Amino acid sequence: MKKVFACMSKRLSKHPVKMVGLFSLVVLLLLPGVAFVRLDTGNDTLIKPSTNVYQDNQSLESAFGGQSVIVMYTTPNMKEFLSVDNLTKLQEFETIMSHTDGVYSVLSPATVVGQMATKQSGKLQTKQKQASLSAKLGELRAGLAQTANQLDKFASGLASIQSHASDVTPSLPKDSANLQALLYDQSGN
Repeated sequence: MKKVFACMSKRLSKHPVKMVGLFSLVVLLLLPGVAFVRLDTGNDTLIKPSTNVYQDNQSLESAFGGQSVIVMYTTPNMKEFLSVDNLTKLQEFETIMSHTDGVYSVLSPATVVGQMATKQSGKLQTKQKQASLSAKLGELRAGLAQTANQLDKFASGLASIQSHASDVTPSLPKDSANLQALLYDQSGN
C-alpha cells in the first residue's frame, strides 16, 4: 500500500495540472450517476423487512406516524433476558431516553412487564375489594338477622300485651278527660 501512495504522490508532484484535469474528468464522468445514489437511513437497513420485528414496527409507524428508532436486544436465554436485573437496567435506559430531547416515547419489555403488573395488581385490588365487600355484607346479614330476632321478640311481646289488654282496660277511665288527668298526675305535672 505504501508503494501505491508513494507512486501517486510522485506523479502528482511531477504533473499537478494533468492530475487535476484527470481528477476533474473522472468527477464529470461520475456526476450523472450521483442522481441515482440513494441514501437509505430507514429501519430496513438494519432489520430484514421479512422479520416480525420489522412488520410490527411498520404497524406502529402506520398507527402513530413517523419512523421510530429500534434498539433490539437479543439473547439466547429468554429467562435471563427477563430477569429482574435486566428489567431494572431496561427501566433505567427508558428513564434516560424519555428525558432526552426529541424522544417522545420509549417502549421496552420493561414497559410491557410494568403495565402487566399494574393490570394484575388492579385485578388483585378488585378481588380484595370484593372480599372486603363480601365480609361487610356478611356482617350486615348477621346484623339484619339479629334485628329480625329482636323484632320477633318485640312482636311476641306485643301479642302478649294485646292478649292481656282486655284484663287491663276495665280499670282504665272511660272518658278522655279522666285519662288525661291520670297521665298528667303520673308525670308530675
